[in-house]
Amino acid sequence: MLEEAGQDVPALQDRPKLTNDLEHIVRAFESLSMSRTSNGFGLNPLSMADIKAYYDFGLSPLEPETFIFLIQSIDQAYLDEYNETHRNS
Repeated sequence: MLEEAGQDVPALQDRPKLTNDLEHIVRAFESLSMSRTSNGFGLNPLSMADIKAYYDFGLSPLEPETFIFLIQSIDQAYLDEYNETHRNS
């Protein structure tokens, strides 16, 4: 909202620039994250079954191993950051 209002958002100034060839990975991760479960202690990682099911839609030009590796790597980074942020919550 601040960025839309023309105000600088410090956290966004150093954000990485995504190339068009990675956009589908970001969309896939966002879509998969919407069905993420939790276990009462925190968030669960995305399931292999969900990642494979998404891949089977045919929305990624990548080989399945590459797609799965990228999604799991992003997911692990997301969970690490989430857990660090919510450690004492």
